[in-house]
Amino acid sequence: MKKGIEIIKAILLMAFLVFLYYFSKEFLKSERVYYSEIDVENLKENSFWFILILVCFIVILRFFSNFKMLKGVDEVFGFIFNTGFVCYFLFSMFQASILGSYLYFNRIIENSKNEELFHSYRIHGMYPYDESYKLRWLYDFESEEIVREDFIVNYEDYMSLNEGDSVRFKFKEGYFGIKHSPEYERK
Repeated sequence: MKKGIEIIKAILLMAFLVFLYYFSKEFLKSERVYYSEIDVENLKENSFWFILILVCFIVILRFFSNFKMLKGVDEVFGFIFNTGFVCYFLFSMFQASILGSYLYFNRIIENSKNEELFHSYRIHGMYPYDESYKLRWLYDFESEEIVREDFIVNYEDYMSLNEGDSVRFKFKEGYFGIKHSPEYERK
């Protein structure tokens, strides 16, 4: 009877973790709409080390808390394998949820400076998509790279723009200094 309850608890825990994993992925996807793709990628690269250190801390803490209970080399290797698997899963889940939360709080918390930032691009690809008009492939003058963005413009602006045109977007500066909420600035 006890074993059956433990199995049910394990299944419920796994179901909860899977739900949390997919929820955090969807949450991150919903927040990415407000940001430039290059800003999100830079943040993801910078947060990688923070999340890796957090997961390593959890592994070390778990290892030392169970160190006395491990008997033999087989149990140590099994423990390391299981912990590694759990950490891989946690790393994937933590990265999406931490990044999504960071972007969310950057956008909703009022910045005392309330600065507006401007950024210029050259259009390399425009696509009507699901009744919205997006500037998809843009040349970023600052990074000197072609970046994939999904900046939405209204129908009149979309019809007046052509590939090769330079466009300028106004962003709001977030609480953590990351620009968000692009708005097309007409000439």
